[in-house]
Amino acid sequence: GDTNYNAVSSAAATLVIDKKELTVTGLKATDRAYDGTASVELTGGALSGKVDTDDVTAVMPISGTTDKNVGANKAVTFSTITLSGAKAGNYTLKMPAVTVSIDPATLNAAITPKDKTYDGGTSAAADSIGYTGIIGSEDVYVAGGILTFESKNAGNGINVTAAGYALCGTDAANYTLGTVSAAKADIIKRTIQITPGAASKYYGQSDPPLPFSY
Repeated sequence: GDTNYNAVSSAAATLVIDKKELTVTGLKATDRAYDGTASVELTGGALSGKVDTDDVTAVMPISGTTDKNVGANKAVTFSTITLSGAKAGNYTLKMPAVTVSIDPATLNAAITPKDKTYDGGTSAAADSIGYTGIIGSEDVYVAGGILTFESKNAGNGINVTAAGYALCGTDAANYTLGTVSAAKADIIKRTIQITPGAASKYYGQSDPPLPFSY
C-alpha cells in the first residue's frame, strides 16, 4: 500500500429525511345571501405537492362555519383535513385558508293605511305593516317614512304612496330594503253639524237671513 497514509475505519452517518409538506388547492366557499345561520358550503379541493404516484389522499370538507352576519371575505372554519394512504406518513399537510362573503337579505314591506275623514290634507297614517324576507323572529322593521294620499278629496280606494322609509332594529345591518308599497284607502266625507241661530222681524217685513253656525 501507500506508505504516506494511515488506514482508518469508516464512521457511520445518519441521514434525516423530513416529511414533505402538501397543500390544498381549489377548496372554496360558496358565497350566499344572509339566512341567519353560520353554515357555509364548501366545494372542490385537491392535494398538491405529492411525489409522483405516491398513495396519499385526503377527504375534503363539504361544509364549514363563520359568524352569521353580513360581510365580505369572512374567515371560514372547518374540520381538520387528514392524510391517508400507504405513503401518508411521509407527508404533512398545510391547512388552507378559506373565506366567504354573505350578502344582505332583501326585506319588502307592505303598508295598510288607515281610512280617514276628510280634513283638506293628503297625509295618511299606517294601520299595519306586513313584511316578507325577515328571517325567523329577527328584530328588523321599517320606520321614518311618510304616507300620502294621491288626492285630498273624499272618495273610496284612493292611491297612497310611501316614501322615506328606512330599515331599523338590531338586525337591520343584515338586510337591504327592497320595496315599500302602500294599499289604497278611503277618505270619508266629513259630516257638518249646522246649528241655526235666532232671527226676528216685524209683521209685514221680509224674512231676514237665518244665521247659523257649524
